[in-house]
Amino acid sequence: MAKEVYGGKVGDGRLYDLGVHAGALGLLSNSVVLGFMSLSVEFLGKKIGGVKRLWGILNFVLVVCIALTVLVTKMAEKS
Repeated sequence: MAKEVYGGKVGDGRLYDLGVHAGALGLLSNSVVLGFMSLSVEFLGKKIGGVKRLWGILNFVLVVCIALTVLVTKMAEKS
């Protein structure tokens, strides 16, 4: 994050520090979400109607999230 997204150099300036901070925050939020989901996937499977249906729904969610990366990329190119 620090070098690729923020354009900073190792140990040189505030940009690198902001990139490291953003990367660490992203990893932290990823760990929290994965921990929560690992505890709730059985409950969700029962409520939705089975593991196969849950898997199908999550595949559609994944498609939407991947498609949104195009939007994020275009917004980043404009700025």
